[in-house]
Amino acid sequence: MRWLLVACVACTSSSHPAVPTPVAPRPVAPPVDAPPRPAADTIAAGRAVDRELTAPEVHRYRVTAGANSVIEGVVEQDGIDLEVITYDATGAKLKTFDKPNGEHGPEPFTVEVTAPGDYDFEVRQVELPPNAQDVTLSPHGKYHATVDVISADDYAYKLAQQHIASPRILALWRDVRLHHHDAIDKFWADFKGPIVEAYPGHPEDALVTFVARSERPYVGVSGVLDFREQPLVRIGDSDLWYISARLPADSRLDYGFIVADSPPELTTAFHPGGGDDRFKKLEADPKNPARHFVFSRLELPGAQAQPWIAAKPDTPKGTMKEVVIESAQLKEQRHVGVYLPAGYDPKQRYPLLIVLDGEVYGLAPKPQVPTPTIVDNLIAAKQIPPIVVALVANQGVRRRDLEYHEPFGAFVVDELVPKLRADFHAGARPDDVIVAGSSRGGLASTFIAFHHPDVIGKVLSQSGTYQYIPGAFDQDLAPVLEGNQLTRDIAAAPRKPIKLYVEVGLFESTQLEANRHLRDVLVAKGYPVTYREFHGGHDFWMWRGTISDGLIALLAKPR
Repeated sequence: MRWLLVACVACTSSSHPAVPTPVAPRPVAPPVDAPPRPAADTIAAGRAVDRELTAPEVHRYRVTAGANSVIEGVVEQDGIDLEVITYDATGAKLKTFDKPNGEHGPEPFTVEVTAPGDYDFEVRQVELPPNAQDVTLSPHGKYHATVDVISADDYAYKLAQQHIASPRILALWRDVRLHHHDAIDKFWADFKGPIVEAYPGHPEDALVTFVARSERPYVGVSGVLDFREQPLVRIGDSDLWYISARLPADSRLDYGFIVADSPPELTTAFHPGGGDDRFKKLEADPKNPARHFVFSRLELPGAQAQPWIAAKPDTPKGTMKEVVIESAQLKEQRHVGVYLPAGYDPKQRYPLLIVLDGEVYGLAPKPQVPTPTIVDNLIAAKQIPPIVVALVANQGVRRRDLEYHEPFGAFVVDELVPKLRADFHAGARPDDVIVAGSSRGGLASTFIAFHHPDVIGKVLSQSGTYQYIPGAFDQDLAPVLEGNQLTRDIAAAPRKPIKLYVEVGLFESTQLEANRHLRDVLVAKGYPVTYREFHGGHDFWMWRGTISDGLIALLAKPR
């Protein structure tokens, strides 16, 4: 993803008048006691000049311009490094233009004209600073100069075209500049949430513009990229704000607005409950009815279907059983939901899928990831063989269990798997056992398999937090500590007999980097790994659709 909006004076300021002033300003005249202006060659708007210049010659030109206009010129260098110096109608120096392009290339220049008169510009060889050494300038060359005079409105529109990517926002900007006082209200009345437009020349991408309305002095958007806050830009002096982003055309994402008196102190990621409390300022988009907690949801038209997540009337359904384990490893009672496939036969042996965070993966009445339904559909479509699924409830101790917690790993391999083998004939061999999880659950899945490959042979990791530093959520740690501990452990150890499916969202900046690092280490060590990046964020909304890809990759028989 790439943010596209850059603020500019013409885009955000109403300092330039939108229409010519009814009473024309008087022409600017030099003061009575001013020295005479140097002679200059007259050049008419729309004309061009081709000349040779030998240093130290100076060529001076005079352009007549009316009020509320802009003189636009370009001097194309050919074999000589030039600079352009502009002067107002009184002869006072305005500005020197010199791009660092050497003896070839354009030297563009502009003069904003507020009162009618004759304005000059000089073309001369660039002057080197006194401390420049070992620099040789060619004393002779050619140039081609063109000059035009356009209205201030047209010039502002040209600048706006360079900085406003959205055609719809550009049209609104022009209406506001032309003093169409009801333009904002009309736009807002028809607005239905983020603007989705084609991205020129790249059909695989879309231009998405987020729009908010507020009288406050600052509006930001968060959630699009790993909770990193991006400031919106105001249209003129109106109360409408916007920012555009280039996104894959099949993206799904959450976002929200932060309306405040000032931008964040740091332009880094903030997290719910963070020290600056900015997350508490998050507001959903009032024009978008799709919500997810405090966020608004956006699904682009090209988003891939999630065909396995909905129950189908004609699909055979598995059954759920509750298992309670008195864990000696954890010194507590643990609840596990066990899914048995339709037609389950206790005389057969089945692959075993252990899913962490069981509440959100199927135990809750309306789970965010309906794993039993997904498995029903995959089995019925013969995408995977019949399997037994163990949904391990986190029971409010998720942070403890899923952050390099060896007792939890021992619970899984020494207590849970043996019971499922004995009671349900599932997971008889390591190659028949998959541990799956998302976020910290992805980290824990890989951690358990890496330390117990004699029991766990496969891992399904969804956006694993491999960047995690032990103690990061509970202790005051130095920011220089190195993360990716598990990845470094894998790199340093002999290869284990584990097969992995690893996925991460393109909008998860921190997880994305850590998962790519893990992928590279796994490939270098010779692990069989399937790695994929989806066009979304750190969200069950994505994981519910992609867990099926992981199951197929790990369970489907080769054809």
